[in-house]
Amino acid sequence: SELFIHGTPGAVVRPAQDVVVASQAVLTVADGAPRVHLIGLHFVEGLAIHVDGGKLDMNDCVFDGADTLGSRARHSRLLATSNDSVSNDSHASSPLLPGRALNVHSGLARANRCSFIDLDGGAILVTAQGTLDVASCEFRRNRADAGGAVRIAAFDRGVASFANTTFEGNTALEKGGALQVDAGVVVLRTGTLFKG
Repeated sequence: SELFIHGTPGAVVRPAQDVVVASQAVLTVADGAPRVHLIGLHFVEGLAIHVDGGKLDMNDCVFDGADTLGSRARHSRLLATSNDSVSNDSHASSPLLPGRALNVHSGLARANRCSFIDLDGGAILVTAQGTLDVASCEFRRNRADAGGAVRIAAFDRGVASFANTTFEGNTALEKGGALQVDAGVVVLRTGTLFKG
C-alpha cells in the first residue's frame, strides 16, 4: 500500500510555536510501512520526518531554513532516518542525527524537483545502508560543520546518486562545502552543477 500527502498552494508546514528542541517529528516511516509520497509540500526549519528502512518519495517539495522560528539552536531536521550519530557533526542537541533536512539510514529516499535552501546544519546526510536518489533538485546556501549541503557517511554500503542537480553557495566550517564523502558510493550524473 502507499500513502500520498499533497500540499495546497501557499500552505506551509511549520513547527509548533513552543518547540524548544532541535527538531519536531511530524511523520515516521519505518521498515514495513506503506511507501510515502510527499507532493508539493513547503517545510520550514525545525521539523523532522524519520525514515529508517522505509521508502519515501518527495516531489516538488521545498525545505526552507530562511523562515526560522527560533535561534540557531533550532536546526533544520526536516527529514530524518536514524537514531545513530555521526562524529564531526557538532550541531547535535538530540540523540537523532543533527541538523539535516534529510537523513537516510537504511531506507530509500527519492527527491525530485525539490529545493533545500538556507538550512543551518546542512540538507542531507546518508549513513549505513541508506539509498538516496536526487534528480532535478537545488541546494542553495546550506551550512554545516562538514558537508554544507550533503554529507555521505555510509559505512555499510550506502549509495547516493545526483542527476540534473545544482549546488550553489553551500558552506562548511571544516570540509566539503557542497558535498563531503566520508564513506559510501556517490554517483554524479549528467547535469549536476557545483557553483561557489
